[in-house]
Amino acid sequence: MNDDKALIHTDLNRITATWGGEGLMRRWISEWLEHLGQLVAAGGLTSATASTYESRMRRWCAWIDGRVPTPAEVQDWVIALCDDGLKPASVGNHLAAVKAFFRWCEATGRWPAVARSVRAPREFRDGPLAALSREQAEALIDFFRNEEMASTGERGAAKQALRKSRDIALALTLLGTGLRTISLVRADVKDLDLTSSPPRLLHRPKGHRAVDEWAALPPEAAAALQRYATRRSELCGDPGPLWVGVHPRLGSRLNGASIRRIVARGMNGIGIDVKAPGNAGQWGPHCLRRTAVTIVADEAGIEEAQIVAGHASVDQTRRAYARVNKHRVQARVAPLLDFGKRRPNDGA
Repeated sequence: MNDDKALIHTDLNRITATWGGEGLMRRWISEWLEHLGQLVAAGGLTSATASTYESRMRRWCAWIDGRVPTPAEVQDWVIALCDDGLKPASVGNHLAAVKAFFRWCEATGRWPAVARSVRAPREFRDGPLAALSREQAEALIDFFRNEEMASTGERGAAKQALRKSRDIALALTLLGTGLRTISLVRADVKDLDLTSSPPRLLHRPKGHRAVDEWAALPPEAAAALQRYATRRSELCGDPGPLWVGVHPRLGSRLNGASIRRIVARGMNGIGIDVKAPGNAGQWGPHCLRRTAVTIVADEAGIEEAQIVAGHASVDQTRRAYARVNKHRVQARVAPLLDFGKRRPNDGA
């Protein structure tokens, strides 16, 4: 690493005088993004990764503001990101884009890889994770089944009926398959096969470029999906996205934010305040995935849970399961450590 730093220092001393400022940086970034577009077209990079890199580089370009890029500048940027309140994982994500950009700059003879020696802040990923109990999961489904929805006119009533059937089917699918939100966002009507045994939903897993996996649907989820698909077909037609919005544009594909809002409404409905301190990010759609995986691990074992989760390694499943157990243990032992309660005959 010291040799790398010495080489960068030498190269910077030699070429700093030729630095062209913000305009040159923007041109190089534009050329790099064109290179990434070629990689996406060739199948070597996902479009989501390219899009993420582009947004991160916009932030970098605004911060560097035409100054000469050096290792010290990159390190100062990392510190500034931390000061802005970004979590270690997000800072690492930003830094990864800058590292990739300057590796390309070095490989193409434009500029040394000044970010090579910069490190992101350490991320501790062993905190407790929340998951619903089976009773809470059943209560969530009951909430969506019993939720009252106001409507105006026949068309409005049909839309609200579609929305209600969608939310029930969505919750049952998340709980019944353990799929990630992104897999449901990407799903189309043609991916739903309710005639196979068992019924299944074809999906494109995280990191895959094609719809090449399927998840078995439990009977209740399959029945709910059948009811939803029928209503959806009546109002929106058959082709297109499986999960559709009702407002403001009927038939538009639900995105991740929409699914998070639906789940948050249900969580609040069963008494879980998703915005309470410490609850941020704990009780969204991924909580339903954790719930499914945890129940399978409890009842059938960690190897079966790994298959449901789609993890590459059973150790990954085991780590997530341990973090859920940490949350459950903390919740269970809190009443045991509740000291200082006043008894009826205690003084005021």
